[in-house]
Amino acid sequence: MNRRQIFLHGNNDILRTSSALWICALFALMCLLGFSRITRADMGPKPNIRIDVENPPSDDYYIALLSRDGSGENGSDWAGKVMEKEYSSASEEEQYILDFLFAYRQDGYTYVLSSLGSNLRHSNERHSYMFYHTVPSDFKIILFSADGSIVISDAVVRSHFHSRCTLDAATGDLTEGPSSPSSYLFSAVGCLLLTLLIEMVLMAIFGLSVKKNFLRFLVTNLITQVFLNVTMLLFDHMKITGMFFIFMWILMEILIIIIEAISYMDHLKDKKDVVRSGTNIAYAITANVISALAEIPVLVIASWIS
Repeated sequence: MNRRQIFLHGNNDILRTSSALWICALFALMCLLGFSRITRADMGPKPNIRIDVENPPSDDYYIALLSRDGSGENGSDWAGKVMEKEYSSASEEEQYILDFLFAYRQDGYTYVLSSLGSNLRHSNERHSYMFYHTVPSDFKIILFSADGSIVISDAVVRSHFHSRCTLDAATGDLTEGPSSPSSYLFSAVGCLLLTLLIEMVLMAIFGLSVKKNFLRFLVTNLITQVFLNVTMLLFDHMKITGMFFIFMWILMEILIIIIEAISYMDHLKDKKDVVRSGTNIAYAITANVISALAEIPVLVIASWIS
């Protein structure tokens, strides 16, 4: 290789690395702008409550959330608009139940209002019900049977970000238990497979050899995914909610980006066996940001799995 070829080859390497860094910078800017919109729209990870009903009534029934967290402040303008919206979309039978709920005051508990829709649930074949977004930390379940009987459960203080409770409709006992193992398994395996697929595609886009880098790529992702899932499992068993949960999730993803950038920086090779540290760092950042955003739907689906 003469001097001219060496010069041109070196310039091509610089241009390729610079292009990857520019792509990474532009993508990071888009993610920051998108995240700011997500934050304003209040669409980050949210706590939820799943209620499984045992010994349900033989006929149709309704269940609803009661709380003394302040979610049922019926005197505010916001609450008035929510109540009006609930009435407008309710059947005649549901309107009678809503009359009872909006008037309910006992031991400081009131009906939990939500801007995302009604917190009154009609019975289904699975006898399993999800409550999202404005879920309280201290709550009861009220059950209305078709025969006119009413069951009000014991109070539960939510101790999980994704809370799963069992209501015995015959006795009113409400107990909170750990999330289903199948939910954790689906979340862990689903996120791992999705991450591997996305990051392998991006590896090829960045001009890196999937075949030559596969072992380091696989081991690094196994380590970081185990770290992420163990941490998420700990969060699920702690009362971590709201913006603090989002902050901790982002912090974990940043740590994973740092770990993978260090692992890839001086080791990933392109198809010509050349190691470009700048390209490898840009790849680690871009791949992890995209895969982290893509995992959100998997986590939502996992919360539904029994």
